[in-house]
Amino acid sequence: MKNLLLVMAQAGAALFALVGALSILNYAFGWRIGFKGSVVPPDPAIAAVFFVIAAALGFIVYRAGRSRPG
Repeated sequence: MKNLLLVMAQAGAALFALVGALSILNYAFGWRIGFKGSVVPPDPAIAAVFFVIAAALGFIVYRAGRSRPG
């Protein structure tokens, strides 16, 4: 069960980092990149929030992966 949660957290970190990068691209170039009709918000503040969430999830995965059983 722990491994499943770590894989889900790792996937979440990757997705939040991807959406943060897409948000920066939308802001910088005026593009309208989105998913299924919803545009990723072109706002640097939202991108920063996405990157902070990605970093927090990445830190959780890193620390949980390093912990020794027992």
